[in-house]
Amino acid sequence: MAGKDWPPWERFNEWVHSICVVTFDLELGQALEVIYPGDAVLSTQEKTNICYLAFPDSNSGTTKDANFHFRIRRGTAEMTPSQATLLERLSPSMSFDPRYLYGFVHFRQQKDPSIHFLPFCLWSSISRTYLACHDIDQWPSPCAGEQLSLPLLGFLLRIRIPCQADLPLDRHSVHERKVFLDALVSLITPLKYYNDYRPFFTIHDSEFKEYSAKGRAPPRVILGVTNPFFIKALDHWPHILKVGDTVESTDGHDRQEKTRRHWDGRTLDTKAGLYTHFKTFLNKDKSVAKKLLKGVQCNILRRHFLELTQSFMIPLERYLSSLMPLKKEMSPFKVRSYLFI
Repeated sequence: MAGKDWPPWERFNEWVHSICVVTFDLELGQALEVIYPGDAVLSTQEKTNICYLAFPDSNSGTTKDANFHFRIRRGTAEMTPSQATLLERLSPSMSFDPRYLYGFVHFRQQKDPSIHFLPFCLWSSISRTYLACHDIDQWPSPCAGEQLSLPLLGFLLRIRIPCQADLPLDRHSVHERKVFLDALVSLITPLKYYNDYRPFFTIHDSEFKEYSAKGRAPPRVILGVTNPFFIKALDHWPHILKVGDTVESTDGHDRQEKTRRHWDGRTLDTKAGLYTHFKTFLNKDKSVAKKLLKGVQCNILRRHFLELTQSFMIPLERYLSSLMPLKKEMSPFKVRSYLFI
């Protein structure tokens, strides 16, 4: 189809489902103010989830600008033909699940001079937003393995979406806690994590009641949360992985760690680490832990988890080699190929 024959916003929809503007109303709370394009289809439940997930869920009053992402379940798994083709060619580490919507948030909090002590979210630069959407609507369909030139606000972005035949790219160090959850599920690469995971989750999510229900086994999902209320709400879950603060104290004395214990023995405010009801089969590698304390040691960490994955996969090698599909895009597990995940 020639570029001029594309329906309005058809190409935009190949890259972005919609752009939502969420504000905080003093009477209604979180409110969805604008959906762009106007014909974007979102169910009532999806709109409610987006409203609550667009705001940080913590008791910190110092947040001004923040960027984070989330994942919510869709009411439908429909895809366009080009998206289906893209999903077939994508590298496993870049793959997406059409049953979910992936949201990316830019949260801005500024003080309203006319209202004391109550901040509100301010949206500005509407003209630049319109021009950016217009530029995105001119982009070609996303295609894995090809070089793409994408104009955006006077700049030309040259990108290439990795395909299955590519080696995994080296990643930067993990600093954001919500990015940490994405890194967590990728530790078993080249094995794929097939259960559900949510980089950001709040008590207002439509599936909160399902996940917090007691009297049955916890669901197979990993939740990324910032609200300490979840310690109580999910006290029947067997595992808690707490990520420590990235900013360390600048004074010369070690800050005394506050400890407040819950009734089941786990802690609310304590040092970072894994707290589990299960007995682990792997002992803590103290030598690796000491090396990591000296600074960002990405290669050491990759090597450590590579050896764990390799020790699991080598006994299965003869089965994998006999059942491997005859596709050029796929190849058997090779140690050197996955040193760079």
